[in-house]
Amino acid sequence: MSCCGQKCSSNSNEYETVRQIQIDVKEYYKNIAKGDKPPFAGDCNLPIDQYTATSLECPLKAPFPEYILEILKEIHPDVLASFYGCGLPIPEALNGCKVLDLGSGAGRDCYILSKLVGKNGHHEKAKQYLDYHADKFGYKNVDFHLGQIEKMDEKFSPNTFDVIVSNCVICLTNDKPKVFEKVYELLKPGGEMYFSDGYAMKPVPESFRNWDLAYNECFGGALVWDDFVQICRKIGFLGPFIVQSYPYRSTIPELIEATKDLDFVARTVRLFKPDGTKSLLKPQIAYTGGILGSEEELMFDLEHRFKIKQSVGVSSDVANAITSSRYAQYFDA
Repeated sequence: MSCCGQKCSSNSNEYETVRQIQIDVKEYYKNIAKGDKPPFAGDCNLPIDQYTATSLECPLKAPFPEYILEILKEIHPDVLASFYGCGLPIPEALNGCKVLDLGSGAGRDCYILSKLVGKNGHHEKAKQYLDYHADKFGYKNVDFHLGQIEKMDEKFSPNTFDVIVSNCVICLTNDKPKVFEKVYELLKPGGEMYFSDGYAMKPVPESFRNWDLAYNECFGGALVWDDFVQICRKIGFLGPFIVQSYPYRSTIPELIEATKDLDFVARTVRLFKPDGTKSLLKPQIAYTGGILGSEEELMFDLEHRFKIKQSVGVSSDVANAITSSRYAQYFDA
């Protein structure tokens, strides 16, 4: 069945059931994780021959921090070669944290997280190469759980995690509001969700959303940004705070044609679960330093870069996100 009028190939398929989406997405990314990438990759993906510890750049066009590059030297080459994510959803100040990675694929991000949380932290996800990276890092702190992201509460108890991350996965789920509700439930008070995903900046045709290629390549299932913001506010999150934002385009010929009149972005954002403390009326906060990779300046989001020992006026949402979370120890308020 064709979709999107004359824009899509007659060989394209249109989803008719939610179950069909689940099966197809699972098969598509299972093949990618095994190294069978599509012949074209979107702007958020690096060619394998560029994916080395010395030449890496973030798929969202920002350089990888030096400490991440050092960790990548220890990641198994097969894991790096099979990466198919969107950005670098690795927040700061992770030592000792309990972290959940939603949909880890080949496991690149989860093994970076494993190193950063340290021997006293814990990370839940990718199973393959556990022994390899445990030997490299000197500790075993990763567990693997198989299940649907929308049903993550069946695997974990409420208020369990300090940080939840995801890399271009939520756009592939069927019930996105439910995903964010479950994330909120599993985060500890003051916990952070830090993730990369694709968004539509305006509504897209339903036929495009149901097109298998568009869905698998993170276009068809992308939330409209304004809808995402409303979902977050309804649930009770502080945010979203945008860390990175770039146009999201495909190099697949069919998708180039089908998306030429549409508008997609790839964004890395922060969300925080409030801890219930009273809001500051006229918040002034000052970064005191001490975060790995951000010793002199912490980039919280696109609007807030905190230079060390400089007091800055911020909104109550930003102040509450920082002072109620693990970042509080690095700020004076």
